[in-house]
Amino acid sequence: MYDFFAAYTYAAGALLTVLAAVIGAVLWRSPALSQGRRSMLIAALIGWPFGLFSFENIPKYWNPKVLAWLGPASPEDLVFVGGCAALTWFWAAYPLRNRLRHTALERSGQPGPADWRAIAWRFVVGAAPGIGLAYAVGLGIHGTRVITATLLGYALGGVLLAWLKRDCWPMMLYGGAGFAATYLLLLKLCLTVWPGFELAWQHGLQRQVWVLGLPAHEYLWALGYGLVWPLFVAWCLGTEVVAAPREVPARPSPTPAAPA
Repeated sequence: MYDFFAAYTYAAGALLTVLAAVIGAVLWRSPALSQGRRSMLIAALIGWPFGLFSFENIPKYWNPKVLAWLGPASPEDLVFVGGCAALTWFWAAYPLRNRLRHTALERSGQPGPADWRAIAWRFVVGAAPGIGLAYAVGLGIHGTRVITATLLGYALGGVLLAWLKRDCWPMMLYGGAGFAATYLLLLKLCLTVWPGFELAWQHGLQRQVWVLGLPAHEYLWALGYGLVWPLFVAWCLGTEVVAAPREVPARPSPTPAAPA
């Protein structure tokens, strides 16, 4: 098993990311338990289409060994993207779990079937500006690194989504900090257990700068993804942050009068 993952360390990292997301789903305990885990699953489903753009990074940014190619993406890409999407949403939404409502997952104010038409429409509207800018920069400015174009797409998407979902800005902070820390820890673990994994970046066409044993762009990607993805999911699900429920103090029971 060790030798297999030494050869296919990207697959190991993708599975570890999914495992971290599953642990988050198990730990998610709140009155809206099903909505919490359900929203994590939908966040993963929303993330999968972005895995189809993985071919843009290989071999320009890095060149890992993969199990197979399924058109523009590998199985590892799809597993990794789904795991990152669910994990980031967990870190962003869990601290606010008692204050969130998802209008696309409700009917008449109660949990109901997902409104996939609304989710799909918001997906297209929310994703188009960032993807468009990334391709415009990558194709229009000669010599632009693919990771640079990706980060610029995140920046534009983040600004627009932060304006559209102004009530959800705390989710940016929770998601950015939680996902970046978890992702970089898992990446460091993979590089420590399977040192040959660093060849995935060394075999890429772009020279990498390493900081504290990790590629420098991975820090930027993890933080950018963690900041923007929660707002994108919140946009797709029509998520709203409502006022915290007020606890009404219990009235003391009357003390019975002593017998005369």
